[in-house]
Formats: sequence, C-alpha cells, structure tokens
Amino acid sequence: MRAFLFAVLLPLQGCVCLSFLPEICSPRIYSNPRYEHYPYTSYHFDADLKTPSGMVVDSSGASIDLLYLDKQADILEGCLHMSIQRCAVRIKVAPDWKSEARGQYFPCTANKEGMCTGIIQYSATIITTPDAASFRHELIHLVTQIAEHDHPVFKKCDGR
Repeated sequence: MRAFLFAVLLPLQGCVCLSFLPEICSPRIYSNPRYEHYPYTSYHFDADLKTPSGMVVDSSGASIDLLYLDKQADILEGCLHMSIQRCAVRIKVAPDWKSEARGQYFPCTANKEGMCTGIIQYSATIITTPDAASFRHELIHLVTQIAEHDHPVFKKCDGR
C-alpha cells in the first residue's frame, strides 16, 4: 500500500500527500540550533500563500512574486546539485520592511546598522522583503547550514 501511495499519489499531490510523514515536510529538517541562540528577529509565522512548488509563505499582506521564489530555488538546486524539500521551506515577509535608495530592508539585530535584507529566523524560517532580493542567499544558509559568507558555495551559487 505504501508503495502505491508513493508511485501514484506522490506525482499527483507533491508534498501534500506526505503530510503523514511530518519529518520529511517539516521545517525541522532544515533547523539548525545556531538559529535558536541568535534571535535577530522574532516575527510570528502565519502562512497565507504557497508557491507552485510547495514552499509556504507568510506575505504579511505584501505582494511577493511566488514564481520568482520558485525560480530562485530551481537555480539553487541546479547549482548545488541537490534537491530542496520545498514543502519544508518557510518564507516570511517582514511586516515592518522599508524601502530606501539602497533597496528594501527590515529591522534586525544581526549587524551594527540594525537593518537586514534577509535572515534566517528560529524555526528555520527565511525572513525577507517583498522584493526577495536576498532570498537565494538565505536559502543557501538554510539548506546547506553553512554560516560563513566567504564559503565557496556563496561565490558559486549566490548570484548577488
């Protein structure tokens, strides 16, 4: 029976049919204890959208390009030569983002400026702005758990 579910329902339903296997489609697969100890942001996550590939999004009422998010994940999968469990990726648009001449930012405590374009929040949630300019960068952090920005994977796959 289980083989039937994977062979027949998986192609039809994507991550939806895997809800009986929470360890596969849970943000816990990308959790990293490092994020729990550095609470640079503390936004509440309440998903209201989903990308066509299954990443869940809390838009905070802002307009965000869901196809762009999927495209960035596609590019990253190709660059890293690995599959990303899309249904385990959580994306939150910071509700208090601002637009400045340099781009979109939101308040955070990760740097001396007190502003970020993207960051990983506890519970393995990518915090971004509506333009999602740093989404792929944060997705690299999330799926590889590499913290160092000078790591070669960022030079190869970041695209910024």
